Amino acid sequence: MSNPSTLEYLIENELFIAVRLVDADDFVRYCTDRGIKTSKDQLERLEKSGLFYPIARYQRPAIKTKIRYVDEGKSYQWFGVLQEGEEWDGDLQDAYADFIQKKDYVKNWFERGIFWEPSTRPFQPWATFYDKGSHTNVTVSLYSIFQCITLYNLLKATSITIEEFSWITKNEEDIKTWVRNVSEGAQQSILRYREDRYRYEQVAVICQILSNRYYPWTRTDGRTLRLSGYYEIEDWVEYQRNWNANAVYERLDLTLDELENLHRTVALMARAADPLENWYDLVSFVAVEQKDRLKNGALFAQTLYSMEYMLRLFYKDIGDKELNPPNRLRGEPRENRADAIEEGELQRLEFLTNQYNLNPRPKMILVVEGVGEKEQYPRLIEELWRLVLLRMGVFVMNLQGVDNFTGGRRKDKYGALEKLIDYYHFQQTLVFVILDQESRVHHVRESLIGKPSTFYPQRFTTRGEYIHLWNSSVEFDNFCAAEIAQAMTEVAKGLYVFQAQEIEDYRIRYNGDPLSKLYKEKLDHGLRKPDLLQVLFGYAIESDEMECEDGVKRTRPIVEVLNRVITLASQNHQPVSYELWKQNQESGFFGELLP
Repeated sequence: MSNPSTLEYLIENELFIAVRLVDADDFVRYCTDRGIKTSKDQLERLEKSGLFYPIARYQRPAIKTKIRYVDEGKSYQWFGVLQEGEEWDGDLQDAYADFIQKKDYVKNWFERGIFWEPSTRPFQPWATFYDKGSHTNVTVSLYSIFQCITLYNLLKATSITIEEFSWITKNEEDIKTWVRNVSEGAQQSILRYREDRYRYEQVAVICQILSNRYYPWTRTDGRTLRLSGYYEIEDWVEYQRNWNANAVYERLDLTLDELENLHRTVALMARAADPLENWYDLVSFVAVEQKDRLKNGALFAQTLYSMEYMLRLFYKDIGDKELNPPNRLRGEPRENRADAIEEGELQRLEFLTNQYNLNPRPKMILVVEGVGEKEQYPRLIEELWRLVLLRMGVFVMNLQGVDNFTGGRRKDKYGALEKLIDYYHFQQTLVFVILDQESRVHHVRESLIGKPSTFYPQRFTTRGEYIHLWNSSVEFDNFCAAEIAQAMTEVAKGLYVFQAQEIEDYRIRYNGDPLSKLYKEKLDHGLRKPDLLQVLFGYAIESDEMECEDGVKRTRPIVEVLNRVITLASQNHQPVSYELWKQNQESGFFGELLP
């Protein structure tokens, strides 16, 4: 796979830090998790046949010393791998993962010939690696996780699938012929693989060499990256600063065309292996620990994506152009795609989640005056149309009083909701307001309609139809006096029987909240508006029409208004690109364009 000078280069430059080498057991688990079915027995047979070797192997000298040391208050005992007369420092830990990072030790072992590249020596049966007396492996084989690409292609090139039904229908002569053909075909496949395997072995070594510098960049959710291995952030920053890409490039003895072809090979393999290929852009933003939970081909593809990305970053550092990522290898158009956005990763992610309908940002914010409206408007929609506002992307906001809309005369000239409406319209969320006709509401509405947007100055802040004001109040506009009297009697639990005429009289005589005043006078305690609206909206659910004093039945205005809310929310299609977002802003949907 490599020559001794390559292994020496890995050791000299401590290229086992970000991605450590793993022993045969761990390598088998790593490959199996990625759908590459292998075993230690198979790895031994492949080595014996000269088709696939570990990247390194080391032999532990005979055990001569036990070292006891204390680390973080805990006592450990380490069986030293010492030759007679040698001594190691007492801070060595009983784990290869730590030991192999110590350059001086590994270099010393390499120079002594007890750390070597297996392909340079005759095959030795793996049974001889195990010491029955100490119950340990005295000789340990080490693989790079990136060798999974080599093993995958080897097994793919030399494996044959047998269909059980086809097999049992063959007679003895057919079976002999089939076995002969398979044997001849296997020999040809192995010959072809021997000619082709160099590039897979080469890319595995290159990725191991590049891993200290680039591998952390591949462990990312598109916003943050995760350091792996034995890096501290300060060490890695310093490592990047001192990294000499051109010196590494010269050491690899590759042309740019060869490096580009290697990248294309790995990227195409990743696409072919990935069952989630069509969701590549979305999966790239998934948390690293969640991507690590994938299985078989999907997890193998993530390893290949890491490899192609390292090659791509390396090429960028030494070449004069950027290579395409896997989702654009075949010339897929960049226009109108979420990953074409240059406005930053968060905006790109938002457009991407819109594309997959995963964006939790609401399509509409429905602003209402109080608790009762917040409870009853969704209830009415669900009962009349069997629709749930939250599932439609509509969030209901309780304004907790009309004053929070109008604001102060001096401080909030256009109302306290001005900035909220302007900001959310800029973010493609429509704000629809339903309020009673009180205080300065009408004035503020007119001011908002005529105010240019701060966030998108080419249009006005909102449209007049998005701020609906009742002529009087939600109760008087949608329910006749008889219904209101009946509802107030029900809320009063029969302690007082209200009359329709009383309701009319108080509506004419008093501004503000005549119903609460009437209720207080008759019962000596306050009216709970949410309870009243619950009863009234029960009437609206029974019939979406009300019969007024003139005997004419009319559709309750609230039904028409909420129907408009539903329609607007369904029409607010979320953009999947910057161009579409801009078109939406200039469409007049959120506010008329300025002259």
